[in-house]
Amino acid sequence: MITPQTRPLRVLILGLNYAPEPIGIAAYTTGLAEHLARAGHRVSVIAGRPYYPQWRVYPGFEALAWKRSVEHGVVLTRCPHYVPAVPTGARRILHHMSFAAAALPVIIAPRAAVAACPGLRGRRRFCDRPDWWPVHQGRADRTRLALA
Repeated sequence: MITPQTRPLRVLILGLNYAPEPIGIAAYTTGLAEHLARAGHRVSVIAGRPYYPQWRVYPGFEALAWKRSVEHGVVLTRCPHYVPAVPTGARRILHHMSFAAAALPVIIAPRAAVAACPGLRGRRRFCDRPDWWPVHQGRADRTRLALA
């Protein structure tokens, strides 16, 4: 919680997957964002269009456009990106690259950032700043400690 001695952080969470996707990193990213917002921080999420686990864009998200909304106190920006019907290795790389390219124009200057992307495992240079916390599946305990 925010106390008189602390000030709210402006937190950016960059993650391809977010609610309404029911499983995987989306559930964790959504929970983290909503928890931080309830604690009084100003939380923005840049996410892709929901598609997982079916590898089909969910109904209502088909438009290839950026979409901004506020959900449970979280400012959510959805980016258009390529979703392969058959996720081969090369198509998954294109999938992630298209999200990264679409996210670049909407990234703001946060005081703290969380990169919620299991594909970043081993990409330490991306998150070598003390105010950037990488999140990987199975590593949620470390993130909670960093944000405490």
